[in-house]
Amino acid sequence: MDNRTGTNGAPAEARNLVHGVYCRRSHFNDPRMNYCTVCGISMTQATRLPVLGERPALGVLVLDDGTMFPLDREHVLGRGPETDPAVRDGSAKPVRLTDMSVSRVHARIVLNDWDVKVTDVGSTNGTFICPQGESEWTRILPGNQAALRSGAMVVLGRRRLRYHSHRAQSEDFSELENAWVLENSYKQRPSQAA
Repeated sequence: MDNRTGTNGAPAEARNLVHGVYCRRSHFNDPRMNYCTVCGISMTQATRLPVLGERPALGVLVLDDGTMFPLDREHVLGRGPETDPAVRDGSAKPVRLTDMSVSRVHARIVLNDWDVKVTDVGSTNGTFICPQGESEWTRILPGNQAALRSGAMVVLGRRRLRYHSHRAQSEDFSELENAWVLENSYKQRPSQAA
């Protein structure tokens, strides 16, 4: 399989092709990352020209019972997700949540380029999200999408799941690097003393 071209023998519509960049060790990455999500090396010396390639899994969904689902394609969540057309045609994976507070087809986890989003599909009891480190829950209105960052919690009826990104460490490094640059820019300013 050639990851740079995304050719693996499958028809083009069956592959998850997105624009990304390669680190010096040939790992395919989100072009917004400052560090490779696989090996951790800096992307500053990599060619930043985006190319079309096969998107890797964007993380995992971890259910409240510990079950994990890799995010290599979209997921449909509910009591009967197998009835959804996207699951029947193979473009989405079903995640069965056996709880009467969950609608038959409750929500979708959507992969949009390098972003993970959740959308409520008109559920009875609603879909709520809470970013990691926060205590405020936000209801997603039916048909609307909300972006998920690593560590975000999603509630569907009485069921919970958490999204974990493989890119979280690279995102954290990026934030640390920005803080370091800002801190050092203050240290290098000439003194204003008279």
